[in-house]
Amino acid sequence: MEDRQKRVVITGASSGFGAGAVQAFADRGYRVWGTMRDVEGRNAPRRDALLAHSPHIAVIDMDVTDGASVRGAFAEILAEGPVDVLINNAGIMYIGTTEAFSEEQAQRQMDTNYLGAIRCMQAVLPAMREAGSGLIINTSSLAGRVAVPFFGTYCATKHALEAYSQSLRYEVAPFGVDIALVEPGPFGTNLLAGSEPPAHEAVRASYGDLGDLPGRMIAGFDAMLKSDDAPDPRWVVDAYIRLAEAPAGHRPTRTVVGISWGVDDINARTQGIQDRILTEMQLESVLGGGDVGFPDAGRRDLDTVRAFYSDILTAPAETTEERYYELFSPDVVSIPAPPGGPGAPGMLRTIAYLGQVVPNLTWEPQEIIELNDGRFVVRGLAAGTPVGPFFAVQEPTGRSFEIMSIDIVTVEEGKIVHVHHLEDWTGAMAQLAPAA
Repeated sequence: MEDRQKRVVITGASSGFGAGAVQAFADRGYRVWGTMRDVEGRNAPRRDALLAHSPHIAVIDMDVTDGASVRGAFAEILAEGPVDVLINNAGIMYIGTTEAFSEEQAQRQMDTNYLGAIRCMQAVLPAMREAGSGLIINTSSLAGRVAVPFFGTYCATKHALEAYSQSLRYEVAPFGVDIALVEPGPFGTNLLAGSEPPAHEAVRASYGDLGDLPGRMIAGFDAMLKSDDAPDPRWVVDAYIRLAEAPAGHRPTRTVVGISWGVDDINARTQGIQDRILTEMQLESVLGGGDVGFPDAGRRDLDTVRAFYSDILTAPAETTEERYYELFSPDVVSIPAPPGGPGAPGMLRTIAYLGQVVPNLTWEPQEIIELNDGRFVVRGLAAGTPVGPFFAVQEPTGRSFEIMSIDIVTVEEGKIVHVHHLEDWTGAMAQLAPAA
C-alpha cells in the first residue's frame, strides 16, 4: 500500500458481508467508513460493535435510497480525504411468485440494489477521475447473470446493476478507475430475513401449490445456510480484499464466489464476446476496461488448461508419476522444489502424490483467469468447497488441506508451453504432513 492510509467506504455495513468487510479491511490497516441506516436507533448496537473493533473504523448514517442522505454522508467522508475503494454492498431481496409482487415492491428493491448503488458511485467518481485512480466493487449476485424462478424482481435489480457496471467500466477505465462485480452464490446473510411476501396475495393463491413453493424454498435455503456445510461469508470478504489489493487495471470484471449455478461458465464463455463491443464500435482506442478474466482468447485455450490440470488426476495411480513427468518436461516447467515435500517439485506432483495416499481425492479448477497475453492464473476447487488461492485436498473424513499457491500457465496455439509456480510452502507442507 501507499504511505497514505487507504480509505474504503462499505455500504450495508450493519450485517453480513458488509459488517465482515468493514472489520477485515480495518484489520489490514485501511481507514474504513461503514454506512448503515438508523445508527442512533435499531442499528446502534451494530454501530458500537464495529467502532469497538478497531480505531480505523468510522460509521455513518446513510440511506442509499435517499439522494440527500447519500450526498450528505459522502460530503462528510470526502472532507476527511479521497475514497480509494467503494464497495456497494447494501441490498434487499424478495422471494416469491413473481407476478404477485406489487410495483411498489419491485421499485423498492430497484431503489436499493440498483439506484442506491448509482447514487453512491456518482458521489465518489468525480474525485476518483480527478485523482486518476480508484476502485468500485459492486456486489451483484448469481441472480445478476441468470434468471431464477421466484426471484424475478430481485434478478431484475441485479441484471440492471451488471449492465450499468459493465458500461461504466469501459467509460471510466481511461481515467484509471476500475469497476468490478462480485457475484456471490447463496450465503448465510440477512437477505432472507429481510424478505417480505408478495403484496398481491390473491394472485399468489391462484397459483395453487406452486404459490406455496417459494415458502418451502426459503425454508430449505435457511436450513442449508445454517448448516455446518454452509458456504462461509468470509469468502466474499476475501474476494473484496483480493480485488482491492490487485494491481490497478488488472482486476477481473466479474468474480463468482461460492456455489456458482454455472455462472462461472457463463462468464467464461461470454465475457470475450461482451468485450468485443469495443472493437465493433471502434472504441478500443479511446475506452478501456476489457476484461483480464476471460478476454476473447477463445474457448480452446481455456479447455486446454482445464484438461491439463485434470489429466494427471484421471490417470491410473500406477502411471501418475510417469504422466506427471510427461506433462512437466524440463522445457515447460518453472517450478521450485518444495522444501520437505514429497520428493518432486510442483503442485501437480503433490496432487499426484496425495492421489496415491488419500482415497477419493477430487480437485478441479475453480477459477482460471486469463491475463490477455496467453497466460492463465489458476486457482482451484476441491470437494465442492472453494479455498484460496489455489486448491485443497480433502480426506473422506472431510478434513481439508489447503495449499496457498497459484500457477501461471502460458498457452500458445492451444498448447501448454510453460508453467510457473508461485507458492508459500511453509504452512502448506505442515498441513500436508498428516496425509503422508
